[in-house]
Amino acid sequence: MVKSKITPTQVLQIRNILRLLGFNQSAYGTKLINKAVQYIITNATEYFELSNLYKYLANVTPFTFNQIASLVTYATIHRNIQKSKHNFKKIFSYEYDDYIFTPKNIIEEIANIVK
Repeated sequence: MVKSKITPTQVLQIRNILRLLGFNQSAYGTKLINKAVQYIITNATEYFELSNLYKYLANVTPFTFNQIASLVTYATIHRNIQKSKHNFKKIFSYEYDDYIFTPKNIIEEIANIVK
């Protein structure tokens, strides 16, 4: 596992992708998704377990494991769906798929785009 540094451009790119997908930028779950994507990029992690990712976030944030799981799920479910559908193809280069909007999949897909 090679540890690299995330650039300000990558942080902005993650934030913009989440915004375009309809995520509420002030929601804690959205911020946790952003932090999770940054962690995957900086650690050059190709495969990850969501539970290990949540454990890492529980160590670096004031939230517990269960709170993190709940907040990320809430942010994923309560995004602006119309905005998601409108911008999906522009971001991912394929047709809208609701399957992507599970916590693990959205984190993984955004990390793959930003890398």
